[in-house]
Amino acid sequence: MKLRLQFNSIRLRLKRSEVEQFAQTGRLEEKIFLGTGGDEIFHYVLESTGAVSTTKAVLTPRAVIVQVPPEAVMRWASS
Repeated sequence: MKLRLQFNSIRLRLKRSEVEQFAQTGRLEEKIFLGTGGDEIFHYVLESTGAVSTTKAVLTPRAVIVQVPPEAVMRWASS
């Protein structure tokens, strides 16, 4: 999974195998090591959750989490 930040958008690019994995597990996560310490890691996460009705990004100091409703995941996996 690749992360792209541009202007006011977040873009996650998935390989077909990652889309299939996401459809099965409901979660994909990658890490970027920013330094030598164990706390210097930035995570980017794609997760399927019934808690949202539209795609939503949650930002924390060490992560960006993109939440997607399960219905959208099934559309992605079948197209």
